[in-house]
Amino acid sequence: MRIGSLAAAVLLLVCSWQAAAQNVGVADLQDYTLKNGQDLADLCGAEPGDELYAEAKQFCYGFLSGVVHFHDALAAGPNPRRIVCPEGKVTRQDGAAIVVAWATAHPDEASTTDPAEAVVKAALDKWGPCQQ
Repeated sequence: MRIGSLAAAVLLLVCSWQAAAQNVGVADLQDYTLKNGQDLADLCGAEPGDELYAEAKQFCYGFLSGVVHFHDALAAGPNPRRIVCPEGKVTRQDGAAIVVAWATAHPDEASTTDPAEAVVKAALDKWGPCQQ
């Protein structure tokens, strides 16, 4: 009997993990609260057929732009230090794809990380820290 209960628990865990992994990029109204990096990844990963596609993409792009502007302002301050130095021009679409890829590769971390920190972690995963 205990083996059956253990098997059922493992099956439930695997199914919930798979459901969470498949849900990356599926935007819903709860994602707009931006409780974590996963919410941001869901908005950034919205697809054209999604009901909230236009709103999700614009919210994602606006948030990413805000993080980049804040980073640039810090880097221009009295103690300038850039965290990430991407190579070449990076579009908002590129940024969205990088956040989605990071959240897909790190689902546990994405669900517990602040959205702005998730953007930084995703960028660091892609380009590494600046060599200063």
